[in-house]
Amino acid sequence: MFKLRTFRFVAVTFGAAFLLFTTVFVPVRARLFHNNDALQLTPGDSIAEGTWTLDLDNYQENRRNGLMIEIRQNANSYRMHSISSDRAPRLDRDWTDGGKMNFSIVNDPGDLIFTGAVSKKTASGSYRFKPNPGYTAEATKLFKRDLSTDELLELAFSDVSLNYLRDVIDAGINADFQGVLALRHHGVKSEMAKEFAALGFKTSAEITRLRDHGVPPDLAREAKNLGYARSADEVVLLRDHGVTPDYLKGWKEADFALSTEEMVRLRNHGVKADYAAAWKSAGYKLSADELIRARNQGIPADFPAALTSTESRPTVDEAIRLRQHGVDAKYYRSIRELNATYTAEDIVRFRQHGVPADYVAAVNVAGRPAIDAQTIIDLRNRGVSAETARKLRQ
Repeated sequence: MFKLRTFRFVAVTFGAAFLLFTTVFVPVRARLFHNNDALQLTPGDSIAEGTWTLDLDNYQENRRNGLMIEIRQNANSYRMHSISSDRAPRLDRDWTDGGKMNFSIVNDPGDLIFTGAVSKKTASGSYRFKPNPGYTAEATKLFKRDLSTDELLELAFSDVSLNYLRDVIDAGINADFQGVLALRHHGVKSEMAKEFAALGFKTSAEITRLRDHGVPPDLAREAKNLGYARSADEVVLLRDHGVTPDYLKGWKEADFALSTEEMVRLRNHGVKADYAAAWKSAGYKLSADELIRARNQGIPADFPAALTSTESRPTVDEAIRLRQHGVDAKYYRSIRELNATYTAEDIVRFRQHGVPADYVAAVNVAGRPAIDAQTIIDLRNRGVSAETARKLRQ
């Protein structure tokens, strides 16, 4: 009985020790079961070993871009992996049917060993992944959990070096295992990741979104300094609509406080800060929508100043109507300086009936009450010359 208990104790202890030793190197799909009161470990399905296939024609056409290789865990489970040109082996071997195709890809997380042969312009065979114990131990500390062989293989295919992993984690980025892979898959280099993290973008989702939309860290930094870029979505919105830091700076220097959405709408409609400043210096306080309407109706930047040449100035809607009927700054100013009581509607009617500004000036004699707009229009329509109308007035 004593020997039996001792045997069971040793068996269980050995089994537990074996489990502890192989935690990192055995796929997470492995399972434990009892066999005659002893713990035994059986491997489950794993992508750490399997088959691979390579289209040699495709490789020849795109070899400068690296290596695209398909790996299979089983008949129903496969995935494509892209190996960049700086890491991909050069496959200058016998590509005739039956030719051997053996190569290795050395990575920080471990080495990938491929063995196979060529058949009909396709290379295929089996692969094996050999984890790097030193990398495994350090990565386990950085992730604060054990890593399976399959996860190490993912890190290897994604070329996640220890330096990259340290940079991401030391930058304070809230990235788990999948988050780190996402950063690498989206082409986020460690320097970019650190720069975005320093600006407050601390998740892999934010950083990959910024990278995917071509946002350089400098743009995010300048936008943030100007009071924008409070979120990754805001920065992406600015970038997608061509809002540059100089554009933002122009509005700030013109003393306009606008939201990101307003800034985007103004940029989409081609409204510049100096155009808004012209309205502002003329005493108008226009919203972003009003500025867009004015710009879309073709009101030039010199028009607002003409509208304030007298004490009474028209509204934005009246200014738009003036412009729609061909009233330019010079015509408007000439009429209003003759008689400030003529309304914007009067000036529109003058313009519609082809009444020149000098005609209005001629029929209005100093010392006499101003003639109303309708009378001037009637005189003009009846063919009464400016000189005749002036003589009659005198």
